[in-house]
Amino acid sequence: MKDSYHNYETISVDSLSAYRAEGLHLRHRKTGAEVYRINAEDNENLFAFTFRTPPPNHTGVSHILEHAVLCGSQRYPLKDPFLELLKGSAHTFLNAMTYPDKTIYPAAATIKADFLNLLRVYGDAVFFPCLKREAFEQEGHRLEFDDSGNLVRSGIVLNEMKGSYSSTENLIMDWNFRTMFPDTAYRWDSGGDPAYIPQLSYEAFKAFHASFYHPSNARIFLYGNHNTEEVLDILDTEFLSRFSRKEPAGAPELQPRWNKPRRQTAYRPCAPGESTAGKTTISLNWLWGDMSDPFQAVEARVMAYILLGHSGSPLQKALIDSGLGEDISPVSGLESSLRQIMFTAALRGTEADREDRLLDVVNSTLEKAAGGLDADLVEGALRTIEFRLREIRGGSPYGLQLLKRALQGWLHGGPPSVSLNFQEPMNKLREGSGKGHFEHFIRKNMLENPHRGTVILLPEPGLLERRDQEERQQLSALQERLTASEAEEIKRAGERLKVFQEAVPSPEELACIPFITPGDIPREVDKIAMDEGRTGNFKWYSHETLTNGVSYLEMAFDLSGLEPELQPWMPLFSHALTEVGLPGTSYSEAARLLSLKTGRLDCTLEAVSPLNGDKECLRLFVHLKALSSQWDEAMDITLKLLNSADFSDMKRIDDLLMEVRNEYQSVIIPSGSAFAALRASARHSRASAWEELWYGIEQLKFLQAVSRKKNRAELASEALNTIRQRIIQQHSLAIALASDSNSSVRDKTLAALTSLPEGTAQSVSVPPLFRHETLGESIVIASAVSFSGLSLPGTIHDAPLFAHTALLSHLLNTGYLWESIRMKGGAYGAHSSVSRLEGTFTFSTYRDPLISPSLAAFRDSLEWAKSLSSDMVKLAVIGSAGSDLKPLSPSQKALTGLKRKLYGISDSMRQIHRDSKLTAGPSDIRKAAQKLINVWPQRSISVIAGEESLKAAYTENPELAQSRVRITL
Repeated sequence: MKDSYHNYETISVDSLSAYRAEGLHLRHRKTGAEVYRINAEDNENLFAFTFRTPPPNHTGVSHILEHAVLCGSQRYPLKDPFLELLKGSAHTFLNAMTYPDKTIYPAAATIKADFLNLLRVYGDAVFFPCLKREAFEQEGHRLEFDDSGNLVRSGIVLNEMKGSYSSTENLIMDWNFRTMFPDTAYRWDSGGDPAYIPQLSYEAFKAFHASFYHPSNARIFLYGNHNTEEVLDILDTEFLSRFSRKEPAGAPELQPRWNKPRRQTAYRPCAPGESTAGKTTISLNWLWGDMSDPFQAVEARVMAYILLGHSGSPLQKALIDSGLGEDISPVSGLESSLRQIMFTAALRGTEADREDRLLDVVNSTLEKAAGGLDADLVEGALRTIEFRLREIRGGSPYGLQLLKRALQGWLHGGPPSVSLNFQEPMNKLREGSGKGHFEHFIRKNMLENPHRGTVILLPEPGLLERRDQEERQQLSALQERLTASEAEEIKRAGERLKVFQEAVPSPEELACIPFITPGDIPREVDKIAMDEGRTGNFKWYSHETLTNGVSYLEMAFDLSGLEPELQPWMPLFSHALTEVGLPGTSYSEAARLLSLKTGRLDCTLEAVSPLNGDKECLRLFVHLKALSSQWDEAMDITLKLLNSADFSDMKRIDDLLMEVRNEYQSVIIPSGSAFAALRASARHSRASAWEELWYGIEQLKFLQAVSRKKNRAELASEALNTIRQRIIQQHSLAIALASDSNSSVRDKTLAALTSLPEGTAQSVSVPPLFRHETLGESIVIASAVSFSGLSLPGTIHDAPLFAHTALLSHLLNTGYLWESIRMKGGAYGAHSSVSRLEGTFTFSTYRDPLISPSLAAFRDSLEWAKSLSSDMVKLAVIGSAGSDLKPLSPSQKALTGLKRKLYGISDSMRQIHRDSKLTAGPSDIRKAAQKLINVWPQRSISVIAGEESLKAAYTENPELAQSRVRITL
C-alpha cells in the first residue's frame, strides 16, 4: 500500500500487527476530512462515514436525520435509494446507527463492484441528501386525521421510541445518561424522547444536517483488500472536493466533576392493577476516565471485568448474595461509547427503600477489594480482555469491529491507530497488576469519587395509559383550535406524503442506481472442509483454519431421550451449567477458573426438523473457546463442569432461577417480533413448538409459575441434577473443532472427551407442546406499540421451491411490507422469513402502532408478488445473495459445519438452492406466492400489544380474541 495519494496528506502509516494489517491515516487537503484505511487480506470490504452529531435536545434530530438522509439524494433522487440497495445489492452489511455523540453509516460487501456502488450511493446520501419535507414527516413525526376524523400523530422514529420507552432496560440507561452528564450533550436522548420529538421543526432538522454533515466533520473508515487509490479518488472527486473547509464540530464537552453524589428518581410503565412489589431497579453509576486515552480505555475494560465480569467477580457476587434484589440488571458494566467512561452496577427486582443498604454492600465490597484483589481474579480479567481484543469474532464484519475501536480515540481528536493498538496498554497493566494498580483504581475512582449518581426506576401502573390519554387530550384540544385552512393544510400534507410514498421510480431513476448483475454472484457455494471420525461412543468433525492461536470446540448433546417433565428446565440448565460450582469449589471460584483458563464457555439450545430424518432434533450446544496454548487447562475445567457441576447450593440455584426469569421478562419488548413469530409458527412446526417451550412465551409462563413456589430452588436443583445425568453422555454427543493447522488440539480434545460416561439411548414421551390451536391469539403486556406474528405452512423437501420462496421473502421485505407497514403505517420494522427445515413462512412487525392494517398487509403482499417484473426478480436474486456470501469466523465455521452434518444439509443441496435462485424468474415467484395464498386459511396469528390496542383490533380481527394471555413484566 502506497503512503502518498493525490489530494490527501499522510498523517501516519501504522503497523497493525495484531490484526495482520497496515493502517494509513490521511487528511483531505481541501476539506480536512480524515480517512483511515486498514489494508488487510479480507475480502469483506467495509467503508463507514462517521460524523460527530451531539444532540441539542430531546427531539431526536440526529436519529431522524439518520433515517431521512437515505430517502433520496442529488445523484440518486428517487424516494428511497437505500431500499433499492436492500433490494439489489449483495451486501454483507448495510446499516445506519445513531449513538449519543455520533452517527455512523457503514456498509460491507465481498464483491468489489458492489462495494464501490454502495460507497457511491451512501456518500451521495450523507453529503447531498434531498431532505424533502415528506421524508421528515415520514421518518420523524407528522399530524394526520385517522379514519374517524380524529387528529393523530405518527412517524417511524416516534413509534420506535415509544417502544423503546416501554422497555425497563432502555429507560434505566437513558436516565443514567441524563443523571451523570447533566452539563453535556449526553444528557439529551439522541434517539428522541417521544414527548419531545413533535417539537422538532423541519427547519431545525435541515439546519442540523448543514451543521454536522460536512467533510470537515467527517471520519471516513476503509477496510479490506480493495484498491486504495480507486476508493480515495471516488471520495475526492465525487464528494469531498465539492466542499470548502469549515470549522468542524468539537469533541463532546467534558462533564465537570461533582463534589458530592447525586440522586434521580424515574418511572417505568406497568399494567394497570399490576403489583409493584419487587419491581424497582436501583442503578449506581460512577464517572471514570477518558475513553480517548488508550491506556484508560483498556484499564477500564479490565477493571469492569474484575468487578462485574462473571459470577465470581466481587461486586457481582456481593450484589447477588445480599438478597436485596433478584439479579443484576443488564445495563451493568462499562459504557464505552461515550467520551468519558461510565461504570454502572444496577440491581433489579428490588425496592426503593433498600437504597441505603445497597450502598453499604457496595462500599464494603469495594473497600475490601481496595485492600487486596485475588491474583487469579486479576490475571483472569487480563487474559479475558486480551483474548477479546485479539479474537476474530463473528456476528458483524471484522472491519466494523475495528472501526468501533478506532473511533474511541479518533472521534475525540486522537489518532485511530492508538485505540487499535492494545498491546502496549495491556503490557503496562500487567506490570502494575501485582503492585496494587487496580486496588488504587478502586479507591480513587469509586470509593473516593464524589461523581456518583444513583437512579431509582420505579414501576408505575397505568403510566402508558395515562400518557396515551394525555396525548389524545392534547391532540383533541389542538384539533378544536385548528382553523379550517389549518385543517385543510394537514390534509394536503397527508396527500403529498401519500404521493411521495406511493411514487414508483421511473426507469430513468432506477437506471441511475448502480447495480451489479447476477453474473457477478459466485456460482459455486463456499464449503467447509471437515475431517471426521469416531472416538469412543461419539462422532467428531474438525476444520483447520487461521484462528490467531485460538481453538473452538462445539459440543452437541442430543436431548431426545430426556423425560418430558424435565424439558422446560433446559433453559435454566443451559445457563446454570457454567454458573455453578464444583464439589469442593464454590461457584465464585469456578467462575474465576473459567475466566483464567478459557476465553468463554456457554450453552445454547436448538430444536430443528432435519432434512435427513422424520423426527425433530433437540440439542444442547456447549461452546468452548480458548487459546490453543491453554487448551489442556480449558478442557479440564470444562469436563469437570460437564461431569460434576454442583447444583446443591440452594441459594445459588434460586438466584439463577430468578435471573433467567427476569431476563425473559426484560427481552419481551426489545424482541417482541421474534416472540410473536415463534409463537405463531408453533402451529406448523413441532420443532418451533419445542423452541417456544424453551425460548418463547411458554418458557416465560413456566418460569413465572415456578418462581411463585416456595420450594422452587429444591425443584430446580433436583431437575438440574437429573438432566446432567441423562444428557451428558458420549452416546448423545457430536462435536466439531476449529483450530490452527499446527495445533495438536484435536488429539487432546478427543482423548479428554472419552472420560464422559458412555450412556445408553432412552425412549421417552413428548411433553405437552403449545401448538397454537386457535386462528388468533392476543398476548397482553404493558407496551405503547405492538408486535404481530403470522405463520403459514411452507415447503420442506422441494429445493427449487424453497429457493423461490426465499426470493419471495426478500422481495416482500424490500417491497410491499417495507412500503405498506413501515413507510405508510409507521412501524419501525416489518419482516418475512422462510425456514426450509421447519417448513414455515412467517410474517412479523416490530414496534408497530397498528395491528389490523399490518395483518391485512401480510395477505395483500402475496397478491402484490404475483405481478412482479423480471427486473424486480433479477434485483432480488442479487440482493438475497449477501447472506450466503458473508465470510464466517472460525467459531462460526465449526458450528455451521457441525449443524450441516447433524441436519443433513449437504453442499449439493446448497448448490441446488443457489442455482435455483440465480435462474429464477417472475413465474417462479408467482408460484411460490400462490402456494402461500392457497394455505392462507391455515394461518396462525399471535399479537403482543397493550390492552387498548388489542381491543381496538378485535373489530376487524375478532380471531385475536379467541385466546388471550396476559403477561406481567
